[in-house]
Amino acid sequence: SDTSRGHILTLPIAFTILFATVGPTAFFVLLTMPVALLATIFILVPLQKHYGGPYSWAHISPGIWVSILVAMSIDYALFILSRWREERLAGQSKTSAVIIAVQTAGKTV
Repeated sequence: SDTSRGHILTLPIAFTILFATVGPTAFFVLLTMPVALLATIFILVPLQKHYGGPYSWAHISPGIWVSILVAMSIDYALFILSRWREERLAGQSKTSAVIIAVQTAGKTV
């Protein structure tokens, strides 16, 4: 369908932009997206079954979930990675930069 075709085109473009922006650390998104997708499915599918009523939005929801998931995963990854990079540029070790980034930006995410 058009939605599937759209995701097939959009995901590689979004990941390419992310990779061009932050480099190899963009692979962090590949770890967060599956976790977020599973969490979304385990929360929204039961809600739709219980509260969906006669109007089912299940036919459009997977496309919306994937779109939001990609946007949020990339946004949050950039947020944490930019905080990590600031700490590295300030002279922190890799380990210290990770700890500080998670303590500050990680709380928001």
